[in-house]
Amino acid sequence: MTQAKRSGLTLVEMLVAMTASLILFGSVLTIFQILGDAVSRSRRTGRLDSDMCSLRLQLQQDLEGITANRDAKGLLCEVDSGSITGYFEIIEGPNSDLIDYSVTPPFNRVPNVSGPSPSSNDCIVGDTDDMLFFTTRSVSTEPFIGKYGATSITSNQAEIAYFCRPTPNTSNPTLYTLYRRQLLITGGTNTAAFANPAAPKTSWDLFYANYDVSARHEELGGVHTIVENNANDLQRRRNRFAHDPLCSGATRGLHPLIPYHANNVLTFPSTGPRANEDVIATNVLAFDVRLLDPLAVERQGADTLRMQPGDQLYARGADMPTFTSVYGDLGFNSFVAFFSGSSAPGIFSGYGRPGHVLLGSATSSRTYDTWTSFYRTNNTDDDMQNGVDDVAERPPYAEQLAGIQVVLRLYDVGTRTVKQATITRSFRK
Repeated sequence: MTQAKRSGLTLVEMLVAMTASLILFGSVLTIFQILGDAVSRSRRTGRLDSDMCSLRLQLQQDLEGITANRDAKGLLCEVDSGSITGYFEIIEGPNSDLIDYSVTPPFNRVPNVSGPSPSSNDCIVGDTDDMLFFTTRSVSTEPFIGKYGATSITSNQAEIAYFCRPTPNTSNPTLYTLYRRQLLITGGTNTAAFANPAAPKTSWDLFYANYDVSARHEELGGVHTIVENNANDLQRRRNRFAHDPLCSGATRGLHPLIPYHANNVLTFPSTGPRANEDVIATNVLAFDVRLLDPLAVERQGADTLRMQPGDQLYARGADMPTFTSVYGDLGFNSFVAFFSGSSAPGIFSGYGRPGHVLLGSATSSRTYDTWTSFYRTNNTDDDMQNGVDDVAERPPYAEQLAGIQVVLRLYDVGTRTVKQATITRSFRK
C-alpha cells in the first residue's frame, strides 16, 4: 500500500517560518530606523552648518564695512569730532571662556545671567555677555533697507548692534539668542514726538516699531523729540542705539554703562507684526568678542600646548614672551588674577580711565571705543558745551585697535552637536 504525499506545512514548520519572517522584518525595520535617524541627524547638522555660515557671512560683511576713523596704517584710532566717520564700541561683560576647573570652589554662574548656569555643561558653554556696536557701510551692491513708517528706505550706512540674551526655559545647557539690530543712518533732521517723556522706554518701543532709523532723544525748546542721526552725531555715545541716558535711568549729562545682561537693550517682541525680526541666531553657546593686544603673550601648559587669553588654565601656564600680539578679552588679566586665586576680578565700569593701559590689563576699562573730543575724563560735560572741558582728558586706551576676533558657538539640541566659527578682522593695511 502506497502512502499519500503531504501537500502542506505542519504547524511547527509554520511557526518556524513565521518566527523567521518576524526576525527578518524586525531587522529591516531596525535598519530603516537607523537610516532614518542618520538622515535626520545629517539634516539637522546641515541646518546648523547653514545657520553658522549665514551668521558668519553677515558678521564678516558688517565688520568689513566699518566706518570708524583709521590712521595711515589702517588702525582704528581716535577721531576728530568735526569729521563724519561714525564709531566702533565694544562692551566686555564680566564673563569669560576662561574657566579653571582646578579652582576650589569652581566658577559658579547664576541662571538667567549671561554665561553658564550651575546645571550647564560648562565645557561647551562660553562667553555670552559681550556687546558690539559700530557704524558700517554696505560692502555689497545692495544697500541696507529698513522700515520708515508706512514705507521703506535704503541707505549705504547703518548703525549695527550685536548682543545676546538668555533664551527662556532652556537649561543644561542654558542657551542664548543672538540679536542683530540694524538702524539706517539717514543724515536727515526729521523729528518725531517722544510719546511719553516720563516713560522713555515706551517712546523708544513705539518709535522702533515703525522706524529702522538711527536716532537720538533731544529736548528742543522744552519739547521732547526723537531726531535722526548722522555719522557725526553717533560719535557722542548718548546718541547711539540703547545708550539714551533716560532709558537707563542715568542723569542727562552722563554716558551710561549698558547693563552687561543687555536686558535694557530694546528688541522686537516675540509676537506681533515684527516678531523677532532682529534675531539672527538661536541656540547660541558663545558670542565672545576679543581684541588684538600688542603686549599680550601666549602661555604654555604642562602638556606643552600653547594657550591664549580665554583658554582654560591660561592663568596657570608659563609665559611664552616670544609669541606676542594675541587676541583676548578686554581686561582678561582680571580673570587671570581671579582664577589664580590672588584676587577677585572686579567690574570696571569707568568710561574715561586716563593714562596708558593695556587692552588686557586688569585695571583697564571694560569698554573699548574710538573716542572723540566729545568725551570727558570724568564722563560729565562740566561746562555744558558738548566738548572737552577738563585738563588732560584723553581716551581710556592709548593703543590703536589693530584687530578684532569674534568666536561664535551654536548648539543643536536634538543631536547635541556643537559648531564653532572664528571671525577675525584685521585693521592693518
